[in-house]
Amino acid sequence: KSVLITFDDAYEDFNTDAFPILKEFDYKATVFVPTGLMDNPGYLSWIQIISMNGSILFANHTWSHKNVGGSLSTMQYEISTADTQLSERSLNSPKVFGYPYGLETGQSEKYLTSLEYKAAFTTIPGNILCKKQRFSLPRIRIGSTSLSSYGF
Repeated sequence: KSVLITFDDAYEDFNTDAFPILKEFDYKATVFVPTGLMDNPGYLSWIQIISMNGSILFANHTWSHKNVGGSLSTMQYEISTADTQLSERSLNSPKVFGYPYGLETGQSEKYLTSLEYKAAFTTIPGNILCKKQRFSLPRIRIGSTSLSSYGF
């Protein structure tokens, strides 16, 4: 009965709102980072990310938050640029990916595999997992409804 806590987009409020609570309860989490947006208003700074590294896994969410359904060259650029920027800062280990807008494609799965990614997450609702779907993992979106809606 494991739970993996994930956050998309690396918004600045992760540092002010979510991180203190995660730290208080000693919970680990993954933040999917569109690396080209860092240091912009409303997003985390690289300094903030580095200061949270160790408690939080910062992982690839492309460079500019484009979905991976476009051209092959654009998809490769988006993923590899973010991969490089994260690696240069000793982030994204283990290598996992969060599909922007949840859109996965066969070509993106092949490319992620070639870069030695271990898993990738969609925004498809669900909680049933098996090894063969490690590049199309579902998630349960938590929104502004009561926790009883999620079985708590």
